[in-house]
Amino acid sequence: RAHPDVTIMIVPHGHLHDRRGSLSYRAPSRKLGAVAGWIAWHVGSDGPTLHQLRQQLLKTVATEVEDEHGASADNEGVRARFERLNELLEKAQAGQPETLPVREVLKIWGFDDRDSSTTATIQADLDNHGLTTIPDFRAVTLDRPVRIDVVTDAVPEASPVAESVPVSEGEATADIGLTLGNLLEDHVLCWVPPTATFERAITAMQLDDYSQLAVLDNGNLIGAVTWKSLAEARHHNPDAPFHTAIDRHAKVFNYDRRLLDVIADLRNDGFIFVRDPEGAVSGIITSADVVDKYHETAAPFFLIGEIDQELRQVVQNLLEDGVFEKVGMKTKAPDKMTMYDYQEILANPDCWAHLGWPVYQASFVDRLDQIRKVRNTVAHFNRDPVKPADVERLRNFLRLLRRCTD
Repeated sequence: RAHPDVTIMIVPHGHLHDRRGSLSYRAPSRKLGAVAGWIAWHVGSDGPTLHQLRQQLLKTVATEVEDEHGASADNEGVRARFERLNELLEKAQAGQPETLPVREVLKIWGFDDRDSSTTATIQADLDNHGLTTIPDFRAVTLDRPVRIDVVTDAVPEASPVAESVPVSEGEATADIGLTLGNLLEDHVLCWVPPTATFERAITAMQLDDYSQLAVLDNGNLIGAVTWKSLAEARHHNPDAPFHTAIDRHAKVFNYDRRLLDVIADLRNDGFIFVRDPEGAVSGIITSADVVDKYHETAAPFFLIGEIDQELRQVVQNLLEDGVFEKVGMKTKAPDKMTMYDYQEILANPDCWAHLGWPVYQASFVDRLDQIRKVRNTVAHFNRDPVKPADVERLRNFLRLLRRCTD
């Protein structure tokens, strides 16, 4: 119970059933009347909180795993993570929450990247410990510092997807898509006050090659000045005061707003401003930023596409030569195959021998496995760019593959 008039029952599959609305939820949330999810709800009228029960379960499982399997590296990693999260919880409860870059947060779990699987794991563990990150670790860049704090009535849950969603509305996922915070670089917003002069604004724009500037008054966004607004104001009146050049219709959105929701605004206006988790205007995103972001995805996307075409032709040749029939290998049609299928075929000694390539098979197949993982990251539109080292691996693999097939 989180409220004397609200009772929730745990039903099969771990969902929570709200008798009032006859709906099932994945976790306690404001939709069920709770203020702080697992911490607010407790068993009966004076029993332990759901958070305390989860902590007991986690400790029991960790102990049982070690007793049964011994202190393996994996078990040690689980225990170290459990202890680290408890340490973060104690600091947050004492009013001294830690602040870490997102990259360092990922390392607690031994991850280097964010994808749907890793973020789901991290979010579940944070939920299990009554913790959240502010801002949401999924909605900002990898180098952005986040505060690891407790979920309380003063600290809202990390994002809408961290809260419960009725099962009838579909299962929520831990992936929130590409947000404005994912594009926002960690730099100080350049701005001028409404009392500035044309010379001050123009100089600031020239020094850093900006096309627009924020106009702030005591931290409040008044609007923006752009090369166009400055030129139009001076063209209309060579002696016009600076405030006549301010575009007061500049749009501002929260850092966790989906990029797709504001594409039309970026196309029409060329830029938008972004608020940080505290509500302050902290950054600007331009159409050029979006182009750069999609370029990061486009390059590996096209490289993977060409690798796939080359491998498909290799498999087609093996099929036409009757190799699969000779070795007793059942395969899909080449145009239905995945990278994993290519990998299995090329790992077969007979198939490899038929190719006659002057390439060491084990190394080639191992690199193909790495390519497959990069491909999965790109195919699932991961918010983070493919690492330059991985892009270079794609280029080198494609180059070697073409040498073998020419």
